[in-house]
Amino acid sequence: MGIVSVFDTDYATAERYELEVVPAPPFEPFPEEAVRELDRLVDQATVLIVAPVFFGRGNLAPCERRSRRSARASASSRSLSHLYPSET
Repeated sequence: MGIVSVFDTDYATAERYELEVVPAPPFEPFPEEAVRELDRLVDQATVLIVAPVFFGRGNLAPCERRSRRSARASASSRSLSHLYPSET
């Protein structure tokens, strides 16, 4: 499910449905350890879905990093930067 605050309803939903989730503290940039775990999960995934939601500035770096990494791995990859607002 990705990186989710342990105090978020998304975390409770992931737990309820036994989904793999990367826990993180709320209202802070994602810890590097959580970003590495997200990279591991995404590398194992067959499909990656990014919902059209707003992200805080500190949470954009892993998304941008993943987009650049995917673009290098595949010529057919498309940047996801257009999905993220410049201001939140």
